[in-house]
Amino acid sequence: MPDKFGVPQEIYNDHRYVDIGDLPTGFGPYIEHNLFKLYMRPLCVRELSLLHMGSTIGPTGVQHIIRAVDMAISCDVNLLTEGDFEYVMAWLRMYSYPKAPSLVRWECRRVNVVEKVGRAFYEGPDIDTITHREMELRGLTLETCDAENNEIVHNAKTEIHNLDDSDLVMEYSDLDFPRIGTLAELHLLIDEKPDLEHHARLARWIKAGDTLKEKMEIFADAETLEQYIRIKECMKRYYHGVSETLKLRCRTCGNKVTHEARPDPMTFFADNSEKDILDIQYSLLAELKLQPNDEMPAKTLLYHHSCLAKDKQAEEERARMRKAVRGS
Repeated sequence: MPDKFGVPQEIYNDHRYVDIGDLPTGFGPYIEHNLFKLYMRPLCVRELSLLHMGSTIGPTGVQHIIRAVDMAISCDVNLLTEGDFEYVMAWLRMYSYPKAPSLVRWECRRVNVVEKVGRAFYEGPDIDTITHREMELRGLTLETCDAENNEIVHNAKTEIHNLDDSDLVMEYSDLDFPRIGTLAELHLLIDEKPDLEHHARLARWIKAGDTLKEKMEIFADAETLEQYIRIKECMKRYYHGVSETLKLRCRTCGNKVTHEARPDPMTFFADNSEKDILDIQYSLLAELKLQPNDEMPAKTLLYHHSCLAKDKQAEEERARMRKAVRGS
């Protein structure tokens, strides 16, 4: 039975759960659900398989990621706004994984000035002012880089976007914040009918209707543009959640890019397959006698495995040095 803050009593009895403090919405969207606190625990080993499944089976996979998050929080995950869900994911990643750089895959679209013969990049002092006529005379041309980069990023910056104190509660009675309860349906619809994506994202702001399909039908039946205009206003006014800023550099042309993006549930968490987890558990059992345990915090499992790998690498290096000394 939830208490006055909306927290079930059994959560207080589980030492793994902690009060994560305020949310980007300030809990305003949950007043009618009597939810004023959120307790969470770090992910366990058993959730890692769900996260991997969710990230690999296509658009239906988001439901597995949502379920994994639901297993680690004190409220029904479907109640959360999409922005608060982003914040919850960021908390889980921070406290469930050892700190590590991010691997970013991106394609450089910079247009460079290159030599027609040899394709070398032109780096003259007039690179920013050279005209097309001068380029022709010098044997130069424009060419899009198109390099596919796999870049290790150490300087990712996470920013929290909070609602203003005056906007903690939705002003319009017929509208509501998009909730996680319709997120899986949205992903499936975008995959099957991508031309309806814009309509679906707008319809998620409709308060009436339990499913995305029902909300879309209600939105389509509106006789005027008044509701559409108010939804567009709300999308800007009630923006909240998490964004990540990454500073990237193309390995081919040196193009420097600052990329800002909101977390994508399908790619946000580390990708450890079920086989990876079983292999890690086996190596820890063989080397450290740690018994497999689905309740073990994911961070503990991954940290122990990382330390074991580093120790084995160091021992191999010492063995090579001893062999080299004996052979000299």
